[in-house]
Amino acid sequence: ADKRRYIGLAAQCRMVVGTVLTAWYNADHQNHIHVDNGVGFVPIRTVETDTKLIQATCNILNAEALTIDGDWGPLTEAAYGRLRTKLKMGCVDPKTNAAAATLFLGLIAQTGLNAQVAGAYVGTC
Repeated sequence: ADKRRYIGLAAQCRMVVGTVLTAWYNADHQNHIHVDNGVGFVPIRTVETDTKLIQATCNILNAEALTIDGDWGPLTEAAYGRLRTKLKMGCVDPKTNAAAATLFLGLIAQTGLNAQVAGAYVGTC
């Protein structure tokens, strides 16, 4: 439950700024979330900070077994797709526009903080 809430809080932070460092980023952030306002909100990126957050989210909220290594490879892409399906994201891709990223992160926050899967049906592909 604590990890779910932590992911929910990290997702809420990421809804505001572009760079959020979590416990999975490095040992220096094991006991806190670092919110860096040097980058404004942007869609989900395949950079290390977002990748590690998405990998951890997939593991915690969708029972994946990803290595949290910051590498957005085919395993992460597939798990990311399954998480989007679980959250009923439809065809919208949080990597392509800010509105989709806000929806995605909001659903992660709701799911993590409420301990139940939130979903927003936005149509089929």
